[in-house]
Amino acid sequence: METDIKQLLEEQQAKTEKRIGEFKDEIKSYIGVLVEDFDAKVGLISEQHGSIMKVLENHTRQIDEMKEHMVETNIRLGHIEDQLRKKVNYEDFEKLEKRVALLEAH
Repeated sequence: METDIKQLLEEQQAKTEKRIGEFKDEIKSYIGVLVEDFDAKVGLISEQHGSIMKVLENHTRQIDEMKEHMVETNIRLGHIEDQLRKKVNYEDFEKLEKRVALLEAH
C-alpha cells in the first residue's frame, strides 16, 4: 500500500509538473503578446512625438518671423510718429490760412 501511495504521489507530481509547464508556456506566450503590444504603442508614441516636434519647430519659426515683423513695424511707426510731429496740425494750418487771407485783404 505504501508503494501505491508513493506511486500515486509520483503520478500526481508528474501531472502537476506537466500542468505547471503548460501554464508556463501560456504565460510566456501571453507576456510575448503584451510585449509586442507595448512595443507597438511605444513606437506610435515615438512617431507622434516626432510629428509634434516638427509642428512645434514650425510654430517657433513662425513666431520668430512675427517678432521680426513686429520690430520692423514698430520702427516704421516710430519714424511715422516723428514725421507727424514735424508737420503742422491741419486745423492750425486752416486757421493760419484764414489769418493770412484776412491780412492780405486789408
